[in-house]
Amino acid sequence: MKVRSLALALISAVACLSVSSAFAGTAPTLSDDSTAVFGSARLSNLQVIGGSATLGAPSASVGADALRGASGNIGVNLAAGALNAQANQIALITTPQAEIVSQQNVHAVAQLNGSATAGLGAGVMAGASGNIGVNIAGGIANAQFNGLVVH
Repeated sequence: MKVRSLALALISAVACLSVSSAFAGTAPTLSDDSTAVFGSARLSNLQVIGGSATLGAPSASVGADALRGASGNIGVNLAAGALNAQANQIALITTPQAEIVSQQNVHAVAQLNGSATAGLGAGVMAGASGNIGVNIAGGIANAQFNGLVVH
């Protein structure tokens, strides 16, 4: 009886080792239909700028120390001129797949007499933290986009 029990134990141990080695190195993967089951997210941006403009010398600025020490999701868009488009977008998702798609079309006839200026003052966003998107444009027909997907 003792020999038979020992032989069964050895056979079981060998069988378990061969089964575990057969599955070694394999990991569960998401099947191709994971999007259908769990969903997906798409962050889209479409900016179409068209028209005509004649400008002198436009200017814009964010003053000194603006947003000092700010935290969180911060979007700053500053434009001096005409026919400018800016966007900041964020998506917080729990789906396994995500994509960001941005399309910007600019069709403009413009005349700028002088120079356009846009700027940030001293100390702007000093000590700021988080997701910070800043778009600054000076002139005519500028398209800017900041996109972020967090999952």
